[in-house]
Amino acid sequence: MPVLQKTALIEDLSDNQFVQRYSFTREDGAEGSIELRPAEADKWITFRDQLRNRNAHPSLLNKPRIEGAAASEPTRRSAYAAATGWRPGHRTFVLAHRAIGANTKNICGLPPDAHRPEPRGTSKAWLRSVGVLARKSSGMMLTTCCSFAAPLLRIANEQSFGLCLAGKTGGGKTTATLVGSSVGGPGQIDQLLTWNATLAGLEPALRSHNDCLMVVDDLNKMPVASDKEKHHNTSNFAHNLGTGSTKRRSPAFDEGSDNGERYRVISLTSAETTIAELAAKCGEQRGGDARRLIDLPIYLDGLDHIFDRVPNAGQLGQSELQQLFASVHAACAKDHGQVFAQYVAFLIRSRTVLRDKIIKHVNRFRANAAGRADGIVYADIIRKFGLIYAGGALAIEGIDLPWKKAELLDATTKCCNAALDTLSTEQRVLDAGWKSLKVRLMSLPRTSAIARNEYDTVDGYVERQRDRYRCVVKTDKFNRIFVNTLQRKLVLDELARRNWITRSRSNENQGQFIWPDGVRRRSLEINWGRRTSSA
Repeated sequence: MPVLQKTALIEDLSDNQFVQRYSFTREDGAEGSIELRPAEADKWITFRDQLRNRNAHPSLLNKPRIEGAAASEPTRRSAYAAATGWRPGHRTFVLAHRAIGANTKNICGLPPDAHRPEPRGTSKAWLRSVGVLARKSSGMMLTTCCSFAAPLLRIANEQSFGLCLAGKTGGGKTTATLVGSSVGGPGQIDQLLTWNATLAGLEPALRSHNDCLMVVDDLNKMPVASDKEKHHNTSNFAHNLGTGSTKRRSPAFDEGSDNGERYRVISLTSAETTIAELAAKCGEQRGGDARRLIDLPIYLDGLDHIFDRVPNAGQLGQSELQQLFASVHAACAKDHGQVFAQYVAFLIRSRTVLRDKIIKHVNRFRANAAGRADGIVYADIIRKFGLIYAGGALAIEGIDLPWKKAELLDATTKCCNAALDTLSTEQRVLDAGWKSLKVRLMSLPRTSAIARNEYDTVDGYVERQRDRYRCVVKTDKFNRIFVNTLQRKLVLDELARRNWITRSRSNENQGQFIWPDGVRRRSLEINWGRRTSSA
């Protein structure tokens, strides 16, 4: 017999409004489900139309059946949380589909529109498949640990941060992010968040990933018209990661919900180049966002793929790599989202000693990387990688993640060192550009060696004078000396500081100089000091 029954009354803790959940029999005999606001359920015609849209059995679409169901008592009462993550006291952790641990408010997860794909498979199967495969790559081990480290942010009083895995297309950087996602989220690439969706609705994405890993697929897919706009959006994203959300949307937050004050996430994305290189193309250098969204070249040991921990990794052929990729993708699709709940249950059981455990693991990692901590930014990034290491170490202890702590330490350290190597200060960028300029200017021919009819074909020329070398070089050739706009800007600023460059001879002919053949050409005049030791 077709059934229409009120199964639950659910409070949404984000706004303290309620919804009623009904189960019903569809016309094909299957069970359907619908959620309505109480005011909608009291209007039987509105209720009927919603049922009809969901193919409810025709015998249910009449006023007495609908009004009777609306007036009945719910089978149970529960609540939707305002966000995933920790509840007060770290005794409860909310996932998109359920809550783990003590659950006095009967939280059943987040509202359906905030749900991520349903978990599949089992924790044991994930450990045997994805967990074992991840050992073949330092990058995959790291992204896996990012999932396990995300719930530690709040306990360790660490702010949100992200990693941008950089490397050319085809080497597996997206595969590495997928492995991290499979711990507690989607197991297929087409289920990952995209930059388009994230930029349009960062707040909902943060809400459903609070105290969790948030993977955003491929920075290069961002729908923007220019590198400058892409860099601007990326910087904004990094800033939002660091600040989280300060909105208090519900009195439920004031009752002590830890996650009401600020979202905390670890984010993973990927790109063909580092964000530092993107910034440099725009003539800018990364500031504080360099430690909020950290560049990580993901192909290690000189390889062009992620599988650095496979024996003879440098000799892997294309077919072997494709088999490895296929096995990882198949494993993630089959088993994903389950092992994270088992890990969080371990964290809850360990809550009285958890902070001490985290500190111990972070300190071990920092001691291993002590030689690299040569500045505030360096130390900050090392601490964050230490937290990632702590996540992996706790997973080894708590859920039998099939790794050894020594190999975890090695993999995390390799990735950390690769990230630190991308931190080029302005002085390092300037030094490299200065050296390139000097080499190029030294290669220019002397005026005495150039025939009058050859000036069109040469890049420039040099004249030796008493205390300097007067070098004149075509502007377009000068620009090509440098690896990016930022480096060119820094070198020009340094030339101007030393008073070694003449920008123009007159306002009418800015940047144009008369060459020995009498032709005016767009060029730069650089007077390179002969007696300056730093030259």
